Amino acid sequence: MSRANLLGGLFFLLLGFGAFAHENGPPLPESPAAAAAPAAAAAEQAEPQEITIQDLMQGVVKIQVDDALVFGAARGGGHGSGFLVEYDQKTGRGIIFTNKHVIETSDLKAQRITVEFPTDQPRPEVIGGKLLFVSRIHDFAVLEVNLHELKRSRPRILALPDPERSPFFDFVTNERKLRGQKVISIGHPLNGSNISTHGQITGLSINPHDGPYIQTQTPSNPGNSGGPLISEVTGEVIGITSAGVVRADGVNFSLPIGPVMREFWLWQTQVAKGVKPTLADPRYVEVYVKELSETDLAALGLKDKVEKHIPGYWNVNEYALTVAMKDPGSKLQVDDIILTLNGQVVGGWMYDFFRLAQESPLMAEYEVLRKGRVVKVKTSIANMARNHQRRSVDYVYISGMLLQEMPERSRMINRAELASRVFVSGIVNSPETQFIGHKFPPMGSVVTAVKFGDKEYKIKNLFDLKRALNAHRGEKVVMLRAHRSNIVSNGDGSGFIARSNMNETILLDGPEDIFVIPIRDVLTPMQFSLHQFKKQFNFASDAAETWDWRTFVRRDHLPSSCEHLLKQPPVEQAAVK
Repeated sequence: MSRANLLGGLFFLLLGFGAFAHENGPPLPESPAAAAAPAAAAAEQAEPQEITIQDLMQGVVKIQVDDALVFGAARGGGHGSGFLVEYDQKTGRGIIFTNKHVIETSDLKAQRITVEFPTDQPRPEVIGGKLLFVSRIHDFAVLEVNLHELKRSRPRILALPDPERSPFFDFVTNERKLRGQKVISIGHPLNGSNISTHGQITGLSINPHDGPYIQTQTPSNPGNSGGPLISEVTGEVIGITSAGVVRADGVNFSLPIGPVMREFWLWQTQVAKGVKPTLADPRYVEVYVKELSETDLAALGLKDKVEKHIPGYWNVNEYALTVAMKDPGSKLQVDDIILTLNGQVVGGWMYDFFRLAQESPLMAEYEVLRKGRVVKVKTSIANMARNHQRRSVDYVYISGMLLQEMPERSRMINRAELASRVFVSGIVNSPETQFIGHKFPPMGSVVTAVKFGDKEYKIKNLFDLKRALNAHRGEKVVMLRAHRSNIVSNGDGSGFIARSNMNETILLDGPEDIFVIPIRDVLTPMQFSLHQFKKQFNFASDAAETWDWRTFVRRDHLPSSCEHLLKQPPVEQAAVK
């Protein structure tokens, strides 16, 4: 199967670029709603039937997302599409599938999700939506709604493919015989409402980082994201409209429905059994992997050893994955060539590696080629997941600067020798922000030391920074030693950090400088509750534009829950040149 590199020309149909699915995986768990969900017949066996577009439209909804910055009055939003796949008439609970990029927002934003259902009247009916599940590996999310709140709309469940009988469930395997099948795309492009377009499946497109797409010649536009791609023959949903190609006529891509059905059902099973962390938690293996080509491995004398352990490997793979960097807690080693994970061949797709890690039991079992020998390695995923989650939500706010800690597998181009993982991740609207980039370090800058008077302290992580700040509570000024960030784009011009689907962060930084920062506010999660802010933010109120986040500040709290450790003296930095 050829490796198609479509990253440069693809765009999200709402907000950005997303991940895609690969069909292989563990046995599909039984759906909790399997008894209620209608099973679609196999496409090649189904009798041709008339598909009523109006009926299908009753299952497609418009999703409106409003958000607001935690530390400021700036508000934004966007819209996409979704479709109803489950409905419990007794409880009113409805389940809606959509794209992750339609609803996902930053940890530092409050969010409101509303769902518009079509009616027989000109105006749709609007109810609130709750985010139920967000995939960590696919561009996929699930909303929950209470359909008993609807008074005028008569929503319809759209049929999903039967895992045992429908060729659409395993699109990769059946792609050749499905080419040319007629399909319908329904969604809410731009300012349109429930617009349907017709086309056909034109093939399979694969990116090794993101997996396969269903490629179609079905016109789509921004706002179509999250809507269903439906077989015109059977009426079943075969994909989720996700992305298109810039300046291409009718070339669009949909996330195959089978892998996301598998993932959602597995998550429901984990929740029912009390498994923690679940698929929805960041169960990432804290390693950074890179590709080695068949030629590279031949030059290293390792190609035949890979083939010997996995016969036929090079018949289906052009690459193998090797560990380039790792978390200190991982028992994998740099330069390990990853062969299998829990008995399944990883192959040369980065996507496959992270998909298998996500679906893994909490203790993962690897086979790796280490210094020419096959070695079995067991390492925990759960602990590293918790560490990753802690880093992603922890922060220190100082006078308009938001400082966070990079994941272990992040790398800093040009400054790889820096021990610090603390960088300026955001700029908050405040009286001091006019100095950002001049008197203050710009976004992306890496902070290596802080100084109060004649006391200077090394900074390697956020805890070091919190401890130094706590030792000098009441100070009016702090000096930051930092490496300036260069101007870096993440591909769409929106920032200095580039994140891949493996959550890698690449930071380009510049020369070292010293910045004198007047201390107006110093906040941490202990002193400011993001959860409480999000819970109480009132989007319906006119006062939301002037929402004062400072009313949620708890100034009597120390900058961390580790109070006894913070009271210890910070580590002084001697003779900083």
